[in-house]
Amino acid sequence: MLGQRPQLRREKGFFRLLSKQVTPKPLALEVDERASQQENACPERVFIVGCERSGTTLLQSLLAAHSKIHSVPETHFMKRLFRTENIPKRYAGRYTLPRRALRSLQAWRRNVQARVGWISRRHAAEAWRDIEGNPDKPSTFWARQSTRAHVKSFVDAMDAASRRAGKSVWIEKTPEHLFYIGLITRHLPGARFIHIVRDGREVVASLNRLSKLYPQWQPFADVTFAAERWNRAWRATKCWIGHPGHLVVRYETLMLAPRRTLASVLQFLGCDSEQDLWNAYPQVACQLIRADEPWKAGNMQSVRDCRKFAKSFDAATQTRIVDALDATDWNAFSWLPRVIADCDTLDE
Repeated sequence: MLGQRPQLRREKGFFRLLSKQVTPKPLALEVDERASQQENACPERVFIVGCERSGTTLLQSLLAAHSKIHSVPETHFMKRLFRTENIPKRYAGRYTLPRRALRSLQAWRRNVQARVGWISRRHAAEAWRDIEGNPDKPSTFWARQSTRAHVKSFVDAMDAASRRAGKSVWIEKTPEHLFYIGLITRHLPGARFIHIVRDGREVVASLNRLSKLYPQWQPFADVTFAAERWNRAWRATKCWIGHPGHLVVRYETLMLAPRRTLASVLQFLGCDSEQDLWNAYPQVACQLIRADEPWKAGNMQSVRDCRKFAKSFDAATQTRIVDALDATDWNAFSWLPRVIADCDTLDE
């Protein structure tokens, strides 16, 4: 009898567990909770950066045609908010010594302000100028002077727009944000960056062609200045090659094998490939191009490789451009990361 007591106690405990009534959570409640978690989840924040005329708008349009990706026209938000980069409007060698000294002093002042996190009301209003909709901007006195508060409001507005559209990724594309990656990462840890790079000779040819058509591009009539703009962007990109959260895409690779290249970029963003986006992206490009950007109209057509360098300049000018570029032989950069291993054949 004594040996049976432990077994009897175990049996009583087992029956007590069976006697407890366990009420399962209703299925509808579980579905509502999962939907609420998905709705409150932060979308992936992605920035497309690179030198102007390198294919940034084309890549943005292709990605924005995906069912899970939301994008907006160029905002220039971070550039106007931080203003730390002393990007010249013409070839720096043509500035007088007092003018160069003044520009250096202004750049030093802007860097101090960015590190402190302070911004004037006038420059804050300038940063929000091209932001569509009615975002909730910082309202208190101190918040209106804080760059961190403005960045948070901008990100919240982009997150909210993505959720309303039912998208899990948002993309902001402003080429000059390439020079603000350090500050963006400081205020927005976890952000991802897609760098698109193109043969410097073709970029100079494209910039120079626009200088003959649109007044705002007129400084690039100086091919030396155009080459220096590409050099600056190329140096900035090289600083981030190999860093987590950064992907480098070659424009030439995108032209040669667009479907495989785009599939690899989507994999980097955690999205599956979709066939419909190839038919949808020209219409999406119309929504991403503002009325004051007519030079981007070519992105509303099918993907094609347009080489202008050899046709745009005589032999002497070509030599001068090649000498001004940091990377004189573009094809020599075999170490430059590619999103596909073999792109010797065109996509079918």
